[in-house]
Amino acid sequence: MKFSNPTHTLTALVFASAALPLAASADTLDLVASADGFIRDGFTVDNVQDAQEANLFLVGNTDGTDELRAFLQFDLSNPLLTGATINSVTLTFTVDGGDTNSVEEIDTLQLYQTNTAFTEGGAQWDTPWTTPGGDLDSLLATADANAGTVAASDTVGFTSETMDTAIANTIGGSIGLILKVDSIDAARTIFRFTSRTPIESPSTYVPTLSIDYTAVPEPSAFALLAGFAGLSLAVVRRRK
Repeated sequence: MKFSNPTHTLTALVFASAALPLAASADTLDLVASADGFIRDGFTVDNVQDAQEANLFLVGNTDGTDELRAFLQFDLSNPLLTGATINSVTLTFTVDGGDTNSVEEIDTLQLYQTNTAFTEGGAQWDTPWTTPGGDLDSLLATADANAGTVAASDTVGFTSETMDTAIANTIGGSIGLILKVDSIDAARTIFRFTSRTPIESPSTYVPTLSIDYTAVPEPSAFALLAGFAGLSLAVVRRRK
């Protein structure tokens, strides 16, 4: 770009340099579930979690009537997210191990938001929900997987614009989620996912919410911009 006099050129360069600190870049924050577990139709034991199953949760059904659903909660009060723009979100589950008795067919896993408060040790099939099996609010995302062929360390990921919006709207608080299969039939379909408190599996296998975000510029960047603006004004006055 060509300017007609040195004053204009200097002013343009100063403001161009001042704008550089304000160029925000995207970053990723990985959050581990703050609570998770599973509930089973007809069972009243809290989370159906005993000593043998404390490191995983089950999703699916055993015989067409006995359904299992997972519940999770993520704390979104991390200060890095305050005022940030949420670009995209991915929720990843890791398979603890295959279920050899599950039918080999593709099933659709559904991820719902729930606005009903729950505790990790107190959730059951009939409580604290108003609807047995969990209060399903917005359907956030779906993923297809085969319970009969998945193996340990395989992952199942969920992503959608609807989930991006739900996370963005919940920054500063906590979001509750329920995971289920879309339909129940006579064939056994059970997904075994590693929970947030794995006993033998690596800690990287826990349910993880990866948030791609763009943070607001630091206040110091605005102060630097103001300094450049003042310098530019002083130069222009001296030229005159």
